[in-house]
Amino acid sequence: MVYELICEDFKITDSIKTAVEESINHFEDSLPETANIHVFLSEPKQKHFKAIMKFKLEGKEIVASKEGYDLYKLIKEVRKTFENNLHQHQKRLLERKQGKES
Repeated sequence: MVYELICEDFKITDSIKTAVEESINHFEDSLPETANIHVFLSEPKQKHFKAIMKFKLEGKEIVASKEGYDLYKLIKEVRKTFENNLHQHQKRLLERKQGKES
């Protein structure tokens, strides 16, 4: 799985990169190997961070966004939100497919 990590307003450290990689690796079983996930981290206000995770799946963009003061906690929270959004989308796709087969 491929990911792109963009940090705005601060430097990417090894620990930030590791935290993002651990979150991305959580999706190995849920997404195709060719998946390209975009992770955007910013600090729009001093010590206030924003994390966004995006992925395009079958024409639909799956997006999760969180804001807060603890960057590492945010990375975990945005992963959980992204995971929920991804599962909801996959469930809707399955329901449509089953509806067409009926």
